[in-house]
Amino acid sequence: MLTIGFDAKRAFYNRSGLGNYSRDIIRNLMNFYPENAYLLFSPSNPTNLLEKDYCQNVIVPEGIHKIFKSAWRTYGVISDINKNKPDIFHGLSNELPFSIKKFRGKRIVSIHDLIFLKYPKFYRAFDRFVYKNKVRFACNNADMILVTSQQTKEDLQTYYPKIKQNSISVLYQGCNSLYYKTLGKEDKEKIRIKYKLPKQYILCVGTLEERKNFLSVLKAVSQFKIDAPIVLIGKPTPYLEEIKKYAVIHKLDKRLWILHNVETSDLPAVYQSAQMFVYPSVYEGFGIPIIEAFNSGTPVITTNYGSLAEIASDGALLVNPVDLEELGTAILNLMNDSELRRTYIGKAFERTGLFKQEIVIEKLMGFYLSLL
Repeated sequence: MLTIGFDAKRAFYNRSGLGNYSRDIIRNLMNFYPENAYLLFSPSNPTNLLEKDYCQNVIVPEGIHKIFKSAWRTYGVISDINKNKPDIFHGLSNELPFSIKKFRGKRIVSIHDLIFLKYPKFYRAFDRFVYKNKVRFACNNADMILVTSQQTKEDLQTYYPKIKQNSISVLYQGCNSLYYKTLGKEDKEKIRIKYKLPKQYILCVGTLEERKNFLSVLKAVSQFKIDAPIVLIGKPTPYLEEIKKYAVIHKLDKRLWILHNVETSDLPAVYQSAQMFVYPSVYEGFGIPIIEAFNSGTPVITTNYGSLAEIASDGALLVNPVDLEELGTAILNLMNDSELRRTYIGKAFERTGLFKQEIVIEKLMGFYLSLL
């Protein structure tokens, strides 16, 4: 039996990317390998983002550390780690505690992307400084570095050439098993009515920030005079105001739905009811929404380079995300050609096998065991 500790902050306090990754790893390990012990180290008490069944061994700061939670996560947590004596400590979100050198077990860190280095304009200078140093420290002090795509591995080798290259391994992500189930018409209609959605629509899911490039979808729809509603789902940022302003000026506001807090259990119905899923992000470390759409039987348009092209491969229509001609043509083609839709749905379904939970988690367990 193994005892594995996790930095579980993101599992409890991040609704999207890093949070989804952390929750999926924790859930799947407990489901597929229940014989092991799993310790979740968190600076605050669990939230309902991770179900109670998976929160049996949560370790939070005590005493003075309750006041200085950030310092506990960065430094003070080591005393709790060593007291519980896990065989492995896994930093799930790009970092390890700066006191991890005092841990006598094996150390693993998951690095999701280096977008803050590749596209610095999307980040504040202070944030870039913090992320850069956290990643460097974690990679230099990990026995194994897991990256979520071959592209991220290449980026890591480019920006941190002194890291031991043989310590880097690629582990693709899966998605929530909720997306594996095909829903009936009544179930989908219930969710559509709940969120007051149109009957057919172009769907975009992800944080509503500049890097996701969702404004290009509105521009392509406007330029090509495409008569279709657009549904955007994600956490708002100041970029959303730019989207809204464009929608009003180009008379798309009556065909634009913006949702911020869709329940996870409702998302599969939203995906399965969409005409297509469009994900024109400038850059990603992986792109879980693509896998969610693949499993939902929804045809996908996404970026033709980086990890998105790697993950989607021939399962999606690949376009230059800032070329409105390419993007608009792809949307029109999927909308008007039912055979093309069926072709891409079929190819996407074939690719889902690479990202099934049991495949991903078996490979992760193999990595754990190889260290011991």
